[in-house]
Amino acid sequence: AISRSNLELIYNTVILLFVNDIDEKLYETLSVINPRWLGDITKEIDTVFCSHPHATQDSDGNTTEEDVEDNPTLKKVKSNQATNEEIGTLIEGIQRERGQMEKERALKEEEIWLLKKEIISIKEEMMSEQARKDEEIESLKKLIFTVRDECMSLRGMDKYSTVC
Repeated sequence: AISRSNLELIYNTVILLFVNDIDEKLYETLSVINPRWLGDITKEIDTVFCSHPHATQDSDGNTTEEDVEDNPTLKKVKSNQATNEEIGTLIEGIQRERGQMEKERALKEEEIWLLKKEIISIKEEMMSEQARKDEEIESLKKLIFTVRDECMSLRGMDKYSTVC
């Protein structure tokens, strides 16, 4: 493995899985286009990689565990298959986590939206309350000036006198 981080390992794994998928599709295509040639090549590969004194096959034509232990190439292939399965499991776990995180994010975004809406409502309420208080203050100022003017007129004083 040449990866220096888990993320690089996942990227490399995805690339390998993609290449493996392309290989499988190519094999299927070749089996439809020229099955005889593919059969000959497969037999040749089996001869090169699977021929040794203790080579045995099960009823399905697959090599046995004994063959895997004796053949380093088969051992490596078996190990890579196990690694691919582990990586596939890791990817599934990461996808599940990502889905959960996306759900949580959506909930948080909705919560933020509701809070913003509530803040706007409170702000509007406060502005309305402030406007009401400003009107009340203006009304009280007018009342004070009216009372002062009446008081002065009753006493015969001018508007600028401090005694009422």
